[in-house]
Amino acid sequence: MLEIQCTCGATLKEDSKFCSQCGSKVIKQKKCQGCANPLEPNDIFCSQCGTKYVEQIHHVSTFNTDNSDPVTWYKQYFEYIGEFKDGYAPVINNIKNPSHAGFVSSVIPEKLKLKKDYLAKTDFPQTYILAHFVINKNFPSNVVWVGEFKGGKALIANADGEVHIIDVIGNVEESRIGTIRDIGQFTPTKGAIVSSTGLNTKMLREYDCIINFKGQLIRDEFEYVQKLGYCDYHGLATFVDLKNEQSNNKVGLLSIISGKKLLEAKFSNFDDEYIVLPDGKKRFFIICSSINSSYAESFGVLDPKKGWVFKPQYSSIQVIGDNDFGDYERDKKLLVCLSSKEEEYETMYRMAVANFDGTILFEYSSIDNNYCIMDGTICVYVKNGNGVSVVSIDNRVIISCPMAENVSYLGDGFFRVHQDGKVGVVNKHGQYTIPLGQFDHMRSYKIHDGGIKVQHNGLEGFVDVQGNVLVPIMYKDIRDEYSLDEYPRILVYPVEGPTWFYINYKNETDGGKTAGEYIMDWKIKNTN
Repeated sequence: MLEIQCTCGATLKEDSKFCSQCGSKVIKQKKCQGCANPLEPNDIFCSQCGTKYVEQIHHVSTFNTDNSDPVTWYKQYFEYIGEFKDGYAPVINNIKNPSHAGFVSSVIPEKLKLKKDYLAKTDFPQTYILAHFVINKNFPSNVVWVGEFKGGKALIANADGEVHIIDVIGNVEESRIGTIRDIGQFTPTKGAIVSSTGLNTKMLREYDCIINFKGQLIRDEFEYVQKLGYCDYHGLATFVDLKNEQSNNKVGLLSIISGKKLLEAKFSNFDDEYIVLPDGKKRFFIICSSINSSYAESFGVLDPKKGWVFKPQYSSIQVIGDNDFGDYERDKKLLVCLSSKEEEYETMYRMAVANFDGTILFEYSSIDNNYCIMDGTICVYVKNGNGVSVVSIDNRVIISCPMAENVSYLGDGFFRVHQDGKVGVVNKHGQYTIPLGQFDHMRSYKIHDGGIKVQHNGLEGFVDVQGNVLVPIMYKDIRDEYSLDEYPRILVYPVEGPTWFYINYKNETDGGKTAGEYIMDWKIKNTN
C-alpha cells in the first residue's frame, strides 16, 4: 500500500480519509509534482518527466470539526494552554514573545468550530478565541499573559507588565494591582517578580512578591526582590524581608521559580560570577559578604547547585582574571584572604589562590592582598623572607627582589620597587631600568603614555621607564586628577610665576611656548 503525506508533515496510509495528526480531510489529487501533468488514478510515475508521484493531503477546513477534546483543539492556535479551572483555561499565543492572550472555554462553541472569522460578535464573552483576544473592550491595551481562574478570579497582565484582576466574563475588577518586572522573561519554568499593592490585601503599602505562570502567589513577604545578573539561567534573586524591620536592609537569596529561600536575609551583598570550569562546563557562583556586630566584613563563595565553596569567614575574596587576554571565563580563579594581622605598622596577609571547587592551588604571605596582569599572566605578590617575589598563579616565580619591602606593577612589564626607603623600577626580567634612589619618590601608580611622575628635591616632573626626563623636574605640584585623565596634557603648578597651566611632554604650553617662556612672559607682564 502506498504512503501519502499531509501538508502538516504527517505520513499516512493510502486509504486514510483524515489526517491522524491534524484532523484535516484527505483530498486525492493526481498531478505530477514535477511538471503538473495530469495523472491516471493508478499512475506511480509521470509519463512526461518520470517523477515519482507522492500522494498529498490538503486541508479543507481551518477548524477541526471532528475533534471534541478542547486541549487538542485549541493547541492548533495557541503555544500555551493552562489547566481548565472553573470551566476556562488561559491561553497565550507565543510564550517567548507574547502579544495576545485570553481564556478559552472547556466547551468548544459550535459557532467557533464552523466559522473561522468569528470575532467579537460571539455570544460567549468568556471565550476568547478572537483575533486580538481582548479581555474587555474597555481594557486599555492588549493582554499578553493570563493566569488560571481560581474562585472566579484570575490575574492578567499587559505588555507593560501591569497586573489586573478579572472575573469569568472578562470584567476588569481591579485596575493595576501590581507590575511584573521583565514580563518578557516570564515563562512557565520561571516565576515573576511583581511590585504589588494589592495581591495581598493584608499589606498596607507596596511590596514585592513572586507569582508563578498559573497566577498563583508563591511568596509575598518581601520589602524588595532583585534578580541576580545571570538569573535567566538559574532563576535566582536577592531579597529584603518585609517583616524584619531590624534587618538594616540585609539581603538573602531565593529561587524565583519556587519562592524557596536558599539563604536567609543576613548578608550585605551578593556578586554573581559566571565562569567555564576546566571540564568545559559552565557554572554560576556567588560571592557573598556579611557584616558582623563589630562591623567587620566577611566573604564566602557559594555554588548554588552544590553549596558553599568557602563559607563566609574570610576578610576578602576576589575573582581574579582579565578579559583582555585569552578565555576570561575559563581563566578565572579565587584570591582568598585566609587571615591578616598587623605587624610593625603594616598589615601582613596570609593569602591563597584557589579554584572554584575550593581546591587551594598555593598559599603565601604578602603585604598586598591584590594581583596584577602581566603579558596575560595573572600574578600575585609573595613575601619571601626580607624580599618580595612576583609569582604567577600556577606558582612560577616571574621576578624576585630579595631585599624589597614592596613591589607594585606599573604596566608594560615594569614594576616599582621600594627598598630601604628608596624607589626604583625593574623590568619583567628583574633588571633595574631606574636605579634605586635616582629619584626621591615615584608618584605614579601606573605608566601613562610612557610617562611616570617622579619627585626629587621637593619638585615634580615626568620620566620614562628608563629614567629619561620627559617633563623637567621643576614644578611645585602636578595635579593628579587632571593629568591622569588628560595625558599628555598635564596640569602643572610652577614654583613661582603663574598658577596652574597646561603643558605637554615637550614642556610646551597650549600656545606652543615652552613652559620657561610662558613663566617669563607672565613675570614681565605682572612686574610692569
